[in-house]
Amino acid sequence: AFHRSNLICFTPRYVVKNTLHIAVSVLPIFGGVHDAIKKASQLRQNLKTIDLKRKIDLAPGESTVLFNFHNYSRGIEKPYHWLAFCVNASRFGASFKCKWHLIPVDVAESHFFGEHDGNNDTMCGILEAKVHSSDAGSMLVSISHAEVPPYRIENRSSTHYLRLVQDDDQAVVFELPPLYSCAYTWDSPLGRKKLRAIVISKARSKDNQLEEALELERYEEASQLNDKGGENRNNSVHTIDSDDESTESETTKEPLLHSLKRGVRLDSQARKLNKTERYRSPRKIAVFSLDSRSYTLTKVGKQKDLPCPSAKESESNLRMKSSKLFTHIRIVAGTKI
Repeated sequence: AFHRSNLICFTPRYVVKNTLHIAVSVLPIFGGVHDAIKKASQLRQNLKTIDLKRKIDLAPGESTVLFNFHNYSRGIEKPYHWLAFCVNASRFGASFKCKWHLIPVDVAESHFFGEHDGNNDTMCGILEAKVHSSDAGSMLVSISHAEVPPYRIENRSSTHYLRLVQDDDQAVVFELPPLYSCAYTWDSPLGRKKLRAIVISKARSKDNQLEEALELERYEEASQLNDKGGENRNNSVHTIDSDDESTESETTKEPLLHSLKRGVRLDSQARKLNKTERYRSPRKIAVFSLDSRSYTLTKVGKQKDLPCPSAKESESNLRMKSSKLFTHIRIVAGTKI
């Protein structure tokens, strides 16, 4: 009966699904590359009232159809459709502001994004956004954890620390201790695809500075406890045995209180050392010094050697082998190492 009927099928153009175990917020954007980057930066700094109304919250496993892409184009560049999303996970740092990532949804491709913990600014997770094209013409976007990271950085030195950063204003400086490795992706996927690295000694590392800060804090707390103990002994009418019992009862309770205090202060100290809000911080300027090297991560094989801090010359007037680190890029199971 319907062999002569004309059927009209309405198919959504863009569909997004959250396959993470954490809720995300998405905001469809229409504009050029710089327009989208500017809007994502503004979303990270402050969500306006209109942004709160337009953003869509997706629970784990939830999907939605994207109908309206809000126009932020200034007419200078060719506009594209973007999906800005933010992971609604709790962070350790009170002043940390979650980053809004940008997914270009007009091209079927996979994109990787790094998530930071807000404490030591380490990359605690790598997300993968896959854009698929269906037979009906819809663009399907899925946000999930990356099973295979695009890059892995290995520090095989037994003595030196590595300080690394992407050559971009929005990138975060991070350090890799000796004999450690970490998964990595670009902090700014739309920025310069170059990784700068420099070798630093343990004394200049952030771990050593944090340890020194903790030691100083423990010393100050121990001094305060000793001063209080002296005052109590002077003002006390009890015997020495009773004083010892009270001191023991206090010390059994103190470690938990001290650890809580150290945790709060450690968070603020780590944020102070990293200074990710200031793009030209001392730690970042050091990565762009003469001893640093830049790597594109595109070519496989031997790369430029990385100079080490000046080593003492031996009696034979020859430099030690640790005067430079050899750099090599290889591919294992789809990951560049």
